[in-house]
Amino acid sequence: VTLSVREEQLVTVEQPELGIETGVAGPFKLGEEIELVCEALHFKPEASISWRVGEEQLDGQPGQLEDLDDGTRSLRSSLKLSMDREHLGVSVICSVTFDEETVADLSVELDIEVPPNTVELILPELKEGEDGEVVCVSRGGRPSPYVSFAGLENVDGKQEVEGELESDLTHTITTRFKFTASSEYDTSTVRCVVEHPALTQSMEDSKQMVVQYAPVVLLVWDNRPLVEGDRVELTCPYTANPSEGLSVTWLIDSEELQETDNYMFDTNDEGEAVLVIEAMNRSSLGQFSCSVENDLGVSESNPVHLDATFSPEQLVLEADQMTADGEAVQMTADEEAVLRCTATKAKPAVIPTWEGTEDLEAEETIEQVEEEDSTISVSSTLVFTPTKHHLGLPFRCVAEHPNLDQPMEQTALIDVHYPPEASLEWENNTIVEGDTVELRCIYSSNPFNGTIVTWYFEGDVLDEVESITEEEEEESVDLLYLPVNRTSSGVYACSAENELGSGES
Repeated sequence: VTLSVREEQLVTVEQPELGIETGVAGPFKLGEEIELVCEALHFKPEASISWRVGEEQLDGQPGQLEDLDDGTRSLRSSLKLSMDREHLGVSVICSVTFDEETVADLSVELDIEVPPNTVELILPELKEGEDGEVVCVSRGGRPSPYVSFAGLENVDGKQEVEGELESDLTHTITTRFKFTASSEYDTSTVRCVVEHPALTQSMEDSKQMVVQYAPVVLLVWDNRPLVEGDRVELTCPYTANPSEGLSVTWLIDSEELQETDNYMFDTNDEGEAVLVIEAMNRSSLGQFSCSVENDLGVSESNPVHLDATFSPEQLVLEADQMTADGEAVQMTADEEAVLRCTATKAKPAVIPTWEGTEDLEAEETIEQVEEEDSTISVSSTLVFTPTKHHLGLPFRCVAEHPNLDQPMEQTALIDVHYPPEASLEWENNTIVEGDTVELRCIYSSNPFNGTIVTWYFEGDVLDEVESITEEEEEESVDLLYLPVNRTSSGVYACSAENELGSGES
């Protein structure tokens, strides 16, 4: 007795044993129709063949009976089956009955290629730094499928595969990928891909990875040159999970920044925190950063240093003595004098320059002082010895800066105080008794007010004389009208005196 599939004898029994014999047929593809042929040879007079698939009794095609040359007979019976999933592992039995007794049971177990019926991706929610595991389970396939992950190519980890043969002869394949969770994996898509000979296209299950992490923060701006009064926007983009209920704090020089009319906190269309500085001023110079906090921690951004140019806050002209109106500088002839001009709190530094001081033969020194707000004050100091010829000399201190449309200026006059200088003049004509002579005491002094003129005759003070003082363009004249008589002959002189001293003709 033989049992064949596709003309391939799978099981054979012969006399004298006959009896029971088993084998395996396949693998076959789902939907494939196969024909099993059971043939009994050399019997006489009668035999019959019956079929059973699992526990179900089936009728095969009517047997073909043939007489053989040796006077015996052969009987051939076939059974056609369309392969389905439930046929996997099922035994097809061909039974031969002779003389009302079953003399042979030939059976084959069907092996069928069946695709997995489920694929499941298990992806738990993770926290950054934790050990994580992605699990893919494929069930119901025969032979064992090939399982792989997509979306984990750049993740450093280790893969493990476990296989289990189920009671229905299918395979359950569990593939695990173990790794350390990182924020960069958050929202990435992971796919479990199952490939199998019975599939025309792969099976997949996909999920988005969720990794909770403390905020990752940046601070960006357009990094342009700034001048005093510029409007500035700093943007604080961040990523975080969870992203709800976040708190954003702005910092300047590591100290929390409070919202004011000049510092305003806002959010742009992308949901990013924005710091608006309405106008750059000296208090806006410094190192800015932002920090963002969620349930997993707080992170601070990279620092951004804001710097700007500032014109001088003031241009200050200083001297030992200034007039109340600030228009003149008082000094004493032949005594050392000091002029100082300071451009305060500028950035970049401004060195004041002088105009109109070329004739002073002054020694100049420059001094720079860095202020707490990082601006610089610069003083230019002139040390010189004035003379009376410098009286009324106008001079200017000038400060130029890129932020200024016109230079800053301070202007004043030099007011040199000096003791009087006197000389005596008269018309050197021949005079006779009875004439009147005009003597002119010419003097210059500063201050003029309070200058006293004294007349002398033969070295003695002329007490009982009256004179008239006139002011001319650059000097003063004291006029003495002297009647000429016998006692008038002699040497006349005059002197002028102020608070600084006196001068004689």
